Amino acid sequence: MHRQALFATHRGNITALLLEGLAAVEGGGGLAGAPPPRPSSLRLLVLGAGNLNDLDVARLLHHSGRSLDVLAVDLDGEAVRQGVLRQGGAWFQQARWQVLQTDLSGILKTQQCRHLNVLLLDRPDDFAVLCAAVAYAHLMSLVSLLAVGGFGLFVSDVCDARTCPCRPSMRPLTCLETHRERLFFDILELPNLLRSPDFVAAGVDPSSVSLSEPW
Repeated sequence: MHRQALFATHRGNITALLLEGLAAVEGGGGLAGAPPPRPSSLRLLVLGAGNLNDLDVARLLHHSGRSLDVLAVDLDGEAVRQGVLRQGGAWFQQARWQVLQTDLSGILKTQQCRHLNVLLLDRPDDFAVLCAAVAYAHLMSLVSLLAVGGFGLFVSDVCDARTCPCRPSMRPLTCLETHRERLFFDILELPNLLRSPDFVAAGVDPSSVSLSEPW
């Protein structure tokens, strides 16, 4: 199963959010400006697609009833190809796949920063600046790729640094102040960042920005 079963809940949550976004776009509630005429096919760009364990393409196709163009972008093109094969089925011909292999993706900044974090353990102010810079780069990359009337979904390891210690039921969330082996964003700051002048200038309607519960 290539660990695909381990990602069932994660895959279901992400696919559900994508379906919500699809409904918003079709209803004229997308992020990027006025909605265009309803297209006969849909285009989905997946940045950092990896092995596609977190995307249920069959469910997306069943919901939309239309053909789907899936552009899967990742440094490891072979992993994406294997992921496409694992998701094969009767629906497979409905989706037109294009695997793009890049030299460097903006999403890779998160992995790069994992090494920088070690150097910043005793410099919390610099670490906070680093987190903000990477979050900005990720979100701006996403916004710049949205079609008019499109919908963007940003999924990340997150940490609510102000409430995490008080939420024992959310053990997967690791507090930013006590554990820095990986890069975490403060979940409460992302909506504020998306409402900043730069993103408004890029066509993001501040009222359209929403934050989903962690899982």
